[in-house]
Amino acid sequence: MIGARAHFTHISTRKSVEAIRMLKRLYPGFITADTTPHHLRLSEDDNLLLDPNLKMHPPLRPEDDRIAVERGVIFGTIDAIASDHAPHSVEEKELGFMKAPFGVIGFETMLPIVFTHLVKQHRTSMLDMVKLLCANPAKILRLEEGGAIQEGRRADITIFDPDKRWTVKQSEFVSMSKNSAFIDKEVWGWVRVTVSKGEIVYEA
Repeated sequence: MIGARAHFTHISTRKSVEAIRMLKRLYPGFITADTTPHHLRLSEDDNLLLDPNLKMHPPLRPEDDRIAVERGVIFGTIDAIASDHAPHSVEEKELGFMKAPFGVIGFETMLPIVFTHLVKQHRTSMLDMVKLLCANPAKILRLEEGGAIQEGRRADITIFDPDKRWTVKQSEFVSMSKNSAFIDKEVWGWVRVTVSKGEIVYEA
């Protein structure tokens, strides 16, 4: 009513997806939402052994909720995917499920997880993935220089190999933290180069 926009983050349940869909109909152009790679790809069935590396906020949900979130992404109810990068030390996560802190890392696996789950499985196109990871977040945050490769815009670019198949290994993370929800998962898509503000800041 006052012209403010509202963004809802880390959507993880069917009822949340339904609520976002209803709000978008009521207030077109004012409501946006995101989810995370782990809520898109994993359910509580993946954590029957209560792995502290799969302890997060919000928690992993039942499979029907995961499917609803996936459909929300595919059909545009959910606008973006955020890494939800929450690093913790190995020592913290080794305290056991009840005492370990909430949170998982997400930067290094976000692109391959989303690419493997959505594009390789023919759920969305490569262009749709770019919108979810780049263009839509920039639009939501009103980053006029980001979100696209275009003359006059800042050169923030990720170059990746979509044909490389690999297994996520704890020992190979560049991050000092290793608390990933996707350790030992096989994925497609290997980041070769990261460019930030026109400068190469990472090269595999």
